[in-house]
Amino acid sequence: MRRQVLRFDLGRETAALRREHGWRDSGHSAKTLVKQHEQRIVLIAMKRGARMMKHQAAGAVSIHVLTGRLQVTVGKETIEVATGDLLALDRALPHSVESLDASSFVLTLCSKPRGRGVAGGARSK
Repeated sequence: MRRQVLRFDLGRETAALRREHGWRDSGHSAKTLVKQHEQRIVLIAMKRGARMMKHQAAGAVSIHVLTGRLQVTVGKETIEVATGDLLALDRALPHSVESLDASSFVLTLCSKPRGRGVAGGARSK
């Protein structure tokens, strides 16, 4: 079976996001780069001051800031993440995001594999 290999120019992809209606109208736009199995990778561009209200994902989440600065609020804790930083959140952890500068970041979402669990996992002998 041949496996697919994907490559992205994130600078070019971010520039394209900043030309879209969502960027102009709501202050942010996003593009799903990869959606396969239990993984989804999304590129997001946000204007300064744009917000993503409190939400949560079923699986674990990581935020890798490419440009700018973000303020991520998790519960009562506020975390500033800047260019080059990587923030990892456990699954189902409510959080919100505010862009402190014009920013871009890669969001990776991992979900629990379907049909798998403790009962369906490998057994040790």
